[in-house]
This record gives sequence, structure tokens and C-alpha cells, in this order.
Amino acid sequence: TDGRIVWQSSGRETKFAAPLHFPYSKLYHLFVKADLNGKSALLKQEFSLESAPIDPFDTSAVIWCGQPQFYPILRKMGFTMTIPQGFYIAKNEPDFMWLRKELERSSADILIYQIPYKDTAQFSTNSLVAMRNMMLQKYVPGPSDSSYMATETEFVPPMVQYVSDFPAGYAMEMRGMWKVEHDFMGGPFLSYTFADSGTGQLVTVEGFYYEPNQKKRNQMLQLQAMLYSLRYVEIE
Repeated sequence: TDGRIVWQSSGRETKFAAPLHFPYSKLYHLFVKADLNGKSALLKQEFSLESAPIDPFDTSAVIWCGQPQFYPILRKMGFTMTIPQGFYIAKNEPDFMWLRKELERSSADILIYQIPYKDTAQFSTNSLVAMRNMMLQKYVPGPSDSSYMATETEFVPPMVQYVSDFPAGYAMEMRGMWKVEHDFMGGPFLSYTFADSGTGQLVTVEGFYYEPNQKKRNQMLQLQAMLYSLRYVEIE
């Protein structure tokens, strides 16, 4: 009522007031990014990736919450991610990996896929959407015959922007809605695409969530924190 945006965090005695003209980007970095960095730090603290030397060929090694089934990510991609308990590898192809955590009424998913890197034109919105749709049609089938996951572009066009703080370096962030062609499922997704100079691949890591008729902001922030836990590791 006094022309200010007021923020009061839950569970903490923290308040902040900003004028209505305060730039959205600054608010985003003050709160969403701070929340994201906190979640990523908590993931690392709870599932420490640095508590033991990483040897992907030693099945007794403890990385990714002590789940050796995630070693294919390190072997194939050369990086680690903090994956909480409950996720499993649902699909493992030469250019595509799908990690899932399924509950009775919801599903949290991480996708990792790559194609050969050619030039910066691949970072355009149209190219990113086309690459995503190609991979999803090939590897993420829907619940009915001839159905498959795709990107919603008509009613909720995806938003793409450059981010400078992604762990892999230069990356394009894409936020949007996924849908299932020839079916009625959908939900939010978030992806980061970057060029891996070591392998010559254009790599995308993505999180998407499904839970009908429920708010999904907190779950998407958790998936984003998982994506931001990405770290390249040298294998001796």
C-alpha cells in the first residue's frame, strides 16, 4: 500500500522492502539466486562429493549419495552432479541419459543429452527448441501409442537467456512448459545448454517436473540446484 515490494521469508526473521520500480533482475539475484545457492550448498553438504577420492571404476567409491549406478554420467560426460536418494537411471543411450524419481502422484526428472557442437547459431531459441524436441521425440515416449514429449511453443513460448554463473561456464538457460503430443500431460522444465570444448559436444542438462494440480515452484528450485551442482572432474 505504500508503493513498496515487501519480502518476508518463511522460517527466518528476514524482511526486505524495495520500491515498486526496483529492477526485477536485482530481486531475482537477491532472492531466487540466493535460495538456489543455498539449496545447492545444502545438497553438497548432505551428499558430499568431496568426502572421498573419485574413482568411477571402483564400485566401492562413494559419490552421488553412494549410488554407483550413476557412474555412467561421469564416464560418458566427464562431470558429476549431486543426485539425491530416490533417483535412478531410466534410460542410458550414447547421446542421452534420463534420471527419474517417481512417486505415486508426481515425477521429478533430469535429462542429459548432447549433439556435436558446430557454431554459436545452435544457441538460438529456435535451435535449442528444435534440438530438445528431436531428443525428446526419440527418447521420451508418452503413456499412449505414438505419444511423446515435446516443447510447448504456442501458448507458453519458452524463455531463453544467457547466464554467466553456470558451473560449466557460458550457458543458455531455457525455461518453459513441456507437453506430450497426442496426450494431455504437461508441466514446467528448465535447461542449461553449453559447449564442452574438451569433447566438441553441445551439452544440455535439464530438469522437469510432473504433478497435476499442484504448485511446482519449490520442486523446480530443487531441480535447478541439482543442475547447478554440476562439476567437471578429471579421471586419472
